[in-house]
Amino acid sequence: MNFELNDEQRMLEEAVSKLVSGKLRSEPPVFAVSDAVWEQRWQQLAELGVAGLLVNPEHGGAGMGVLDAVVVARTLGRGNARLPFAVCAASALWLLDQAAAPAFKAQWLAKACAGEVLVTLAVDDDNHRPQPPGVRLEGQALHGRKSAVVAGGLAQWLIVTAQDAAGATQLLAVSADHPAVRIDSVPQLDGHNSAEVHFNGVPLADVEELGVGADAEALLAQALDIGRVVLCAEALGLLESLWRQTVDYLKERRQFKQPLIQFQVLQHRLVDMLMAVESAHSSTLLGAASLHEAAATRSQQVALAKCRIGRHAVQVAEQATQCFGGMGITDEFESSHYTRRLHTIDMTWGNADEQLRRYAAQM
Repeated sequence: MNFELNDEQRMLEEAVSKLVSGKLRSEPPVFAVSDAVWEQRWQQLAELGVAGLLVNPEHGGAGMGVLDAVVVARTLGRGNARLPFAVCAASALWLLDQAAAPAFKAQWLAKACAGEVLVTLAVDDDNHRPQPPGVRLEGQALHGRKSAVVAGGLAQWLIVTAQDAAGATQLLAVSADHPAVRIDSVPQLDGHNSAEVHFNGVPLADVEELGVGADAEALLAQALDIGRVVLCAEALGLLESLWRQTVDYLKERRQFKQPLIQFQVLQHRLVDMLMAVESAHSSTLLGAASLHEAAATRSQQVALAKCRIGRHAVQVAEQATQCFGGMGITDEFESSHYTRRLHTIDMTWGNADEQLRRYAAQM
């Protein structure tokens, strides 16, 4: 596969870069941002045509490919836009485009691509219990809880996995405004919105069915793998920028009448960080290439890519913080925003350890 950017991708990269460095950036950078500001930033990203990047043009999307989404995510990462592009655009809208009924697409998908409606995935079961029951269908109604729902407090639609009485997987779209849905917002480590979502008897007649059984599981697995690769690309952009910030800081900071970058031990540390960044680049490309493979190969290679990205993210974040010193963990220091976002990406949809187990299980 050729990973050189074509002219269209270069134009896309430039447009997103201008947006990130312009409208999506506050001066000075602020860690704590209100939900209203997040919604405004998502709308600005959608106006660029990026929210519906993987959606069919007849439904309001751009009809582009995953490599284009990788370009966008990497650019968003370089500027640490901290937007849920991987979850709400690359995964959720792709899944709706593949699985929703024509009437539902006609009513909601174009609005989602335009940024008027936000759709997210609620697939992680209650993480407060060692063996969570998850969301289940009882008497034609949804009961249970989903945890760590990215942008759950901002979304209008939730794509939910549930188990019916026979143990089959149900893939459903549920309105976040339904009276039987309770959403408790919980800030993520990176400062963005997350939520715990409670389903207290949502009638099955009030939800949109997207799939049942093995077909639903296969579609969801593919959507999650697309999202994981796009998260890897965002992490790559973060790593590249964080490494450059560390180099610049060590050039400016002086000790014993010379710049810190003159000390050999710190030069060695920078080389180790750069090697991790380049390895993360290769891992992201590996994951992107595997999305065109059969399901088993795709799943294994994406797990390997996200495992490596998670390990490199933690390594570079920790080494950068060591170089910055105590100020490297403060809200006022912009580089700390990058390290927090890297840790958040590692924990999203399976951290490095979970991905390693997933990879080993398929060998």
